[in-house]
Amino acid sequence: MRALVQRHADRDVWINPPPIPLSTPEMDHVFDLPYARSPHPRYADETGGHDGPTKIPAWEMIRFSVNIMRGCFGGCTFCSITEHEGRIIQSRSEDSVIREIEDIRDKVKGFTGVISDLGGPTANMYRIGCKSPEIEAACRKPSCVYPGICPNLNTDHGPLIHMYRRARLLRGIKKILIGSGLRYDWAVRSPEYVKELVTHHVGGYLKIAPEHTEEGPLSKMMKPGIGSYDRFKQMFEKFSAEAGKKQFLIPYFIAAHPGTRDEDMMNLALWLKRNGFRADRCRPSTRARWPRRPRCTTRG
Repeated sequence: MRALVQRHADRDVWINPPPIPLSTPEMDHVFDLPYARSPHPRYADETGGHDGPTKIPAWEMIRFSVNIMRGCFGGCTFCSITEHEGRIIQSRSEDSVIREIEDIRDKVKGFTGVISDLGGPTANMYRIGCKSPEIEAACRKPSCVYPGICPNLNTDHGPLIHMYRRARLLRGIKKILIGSGLRYDWAVRSPEYVKELVTHHVGGYLKIAPEHTEEGPLSKMMKPGIGSYDRFKQMFEKFSAEAGKKQFLIPYFIAAHPGTRDEDMMNLALWLKRNGFRADRCRPSTRARWPRRPRCTTRG
């Protein structure tokens, strides 16, 4: 990939291309370094201590989460992940991930047995990539999954399923949640993965991002049609029922994306109403939440 340069007033904004992708042994080396697993001591001085009333939101979010990979080949036009992490997926080994879960269990203060996330830029891109290194080296497509999933893309969720199952069996681990974004348009190609996810790794709610319902904005975003969401929703509800669980999807939508017409926003609003959602405003998008549970009331 090349650097991006954009003129702004009398200056140029320069964005460097992502670094050369790391191999799995190199990824393991980086993640196996002896990290402190706590905020910098300076934060304690500013907040009155890590256990005081003032919280560090970024730390609270990732405190008990594990990053299993880097990169994203989604190429969504509103997202910068591909630009700074690259579109080649760089995965850790399963052993490295398991070691980190054990380190969190044994070393991180306040751990209660729940891993809040086992994911990355996208939860289910672990060990996913092009079937041919030669094709991958020459390919210049911005996305491997738009307008459809490339036939050269490996979509095997087997290694991820195996890691989920191994992690759940670890001593002292009560629950492993998946909090990262999910690429559901190819997750539906692996019913075994969706069943594993829905049965064991959803804490009542699962966030996914169809981003819009209308083809016009979706084509500008380079996102799949709402039909992919519908197919995933059917599988989600089916496997939730089989597991005897009452679980809900929380879809995220982007309002007023460049290229969006008033008619598109009206149709999105009608879709939300038909499906029993109401918007909960947040940055940078509008997310829809299920209104029938007290925990999901609309917030300003």
